[in-house]
Amino acid sequence: MENIAQWVGFDVSKAMLDVYIRPLGQAIKVSNTENSISNLVEQLKSYNLKLIVLEATGGLETELIIQLQAVLLPVALINLRQGRDFAKATGRLAKLVPVF
Repeated sequence: MENIAQWVGFDVSKAMLDVYIRPLGQAIKVSNTENSISNLVEQLKSYNLKLIVLEATGGLETELIIQLQAVLLPVALINLRQGRDFAKATGRLAKLVPVF
């Protein structure tokens, strides 16, 4: 879709996935279901993605990780505490504003 590199951050909950695409500043919200994830993954394939980052949430992220890896998108699953500590270190604590 864009020739410039994109980074994607996910906030995963039981019902919803909040997605932020940087540097486009595009926010997307989809339900955390197999079909919605499939549609989102198809959309993400059109971007020039450098990395997709999401926090481990006790298994709520499993379907998303499976589908992203199945199409070979670059994805990193990080520890929640480490992600929060990184945000503190950069002075940014707001949700949906990933710092890459």
